[in-house]
Amino acid sequence: MKNSELFLKYYEFLRQLLIDEEGFELEAYKDSEDIWTIGIGHNLETDQTPEELEIMGIDDELEDWEGFTITEEQAFELFALDVEEARNDLYPAFTGDDLLKLNETRFAIIVSMVFQMGGAGVRKFKNFVKAVKTEDWDTAAEEMIYANPKVKRHSKWYTQTPERCLRAAAAMRAGSFEENHAETPPADETPSGGLSVYSSTDLLQELIRREQA
Repeated sequence: MKNSELFLKYYEFLRQLLIDEEGFELEAYKDSEDIWTIGIGHNLETDQTPEELEIMGIDDELEDWEGFTITEEQAFELFALDVEEARNDLYPAFTGDDLLKLNETRFAIIVSMVFQMGGAGVRKFKNFVKAVKTEDWDTAAEEMIYANPKVKRHSKWYTQTPERCLRAAAAMRAGSFEENHAETPPADETPSGGLSVYSSTDLLQELIRREQA
């Protein structure tokens, strides 16, 4: 199974985890770091690609995002683009072979970490990456929480979002989340125009197809 196929296989679980962790907001808001955000944790303050602008139905980025809204359909389409970016951002920390060893929970946790801190941020967790590659889940969990496990000095990730970090670490150790996630809001299956001819899952498939063409 290729890396792209793995993303598609675990897509629904991944989407629900990110909804639980990032939230699902159809109106632009400032996140905990004072960054304009919308949908499923989509960062509006980075340079928006032409595809992102098309999905949101605007020609250029806004100077002020306050009051800007999107539909559920648009939120899911933006998420598909963000998943594709995260897929590319996993490298070189994790190879396709590394990812194939993971179950859906551990896979989704790593992608969630990329969503929150970027691939560069995840790569700073060098001992965590090494532990995942060797399937040492106890060490991986410890390295998520502590920058220095020997003296129990917490990681920057833990300091910023302790509850999220602890949930992820516990699930990484156990291989599953103990609590069930809320149901995913339904995606609109009858979009129209432009990129919106795809459901969010189909859009991810199309992005992967373009990359492989």
